[in-house]
Amino acid sequence: MSIFCKVYQTDPRNETGEKREVIELFKHPLYNNKSLVADLCLLKMSKPFNNITNYAIISGSPELFANKTTLKCYTFGWGKNVVGYPTHRANVAEVLVKYGLDACEVPPDNNYIKNIIKNTWTDFLCPVPNNRMTCVGDSGGALMCQGFLFGITSHGYNYYPGMSNLNTECGDARVQTRLLFIYGYRKWIDDDNV
Repeated sequence: MSIFCKVYQTDPRNETGEKREVIELFKHPLYNNKSLVADLCLLKMSKPFNNITNYAIISGSPELFANKTTLKCYTFGWGKNVVGYPTHRANVAEVLVKYGLDACEVPPDNNYIKNIIKNTWTDFLCPVPNNRMTCVGDSGGALMCQGFLFGITSHGYNYYPGMSNLNTECGDARVQTRLLFIYGYRKWIDDDNV
């Protein structure tokens, strides 16, 4: 029996692609809808997809970002971009990713976001803002670095002065995207008791 959703091997708007029913959903027990810490869940599908032999391998550690190192990575998502939704392949954006207390751009005029970032920075990777970014609908999409899964798209916010209360726009370089750093969640992901 399906819970409420399906997983698609291709774009969910493409009716010819394979799909699987989700039979169980495991939400991380520490998920916080304000700070977005632990913004991930696992889905148990009714059966595996046919002909899938390669899977993303989880990797990454804070040491790779020592001395303010940035890594060239790629984000993937099926969200709406400036020209609409992708039809056959996921949107792919090349990004430079940072990690650390000062990795994310912080809005100078929004203390609420400033405090959240200060208190949750260890959980997130931050791409250097530019017009190649994740968009609305890309949440949960992969961040691949060095051929491995380092993170998943969580959320974004306007960091530019005077814009903190405006809606974020896809392709606006004044938006800071935050991606959940999988490093701290590997044990929960691997745990047989979820």
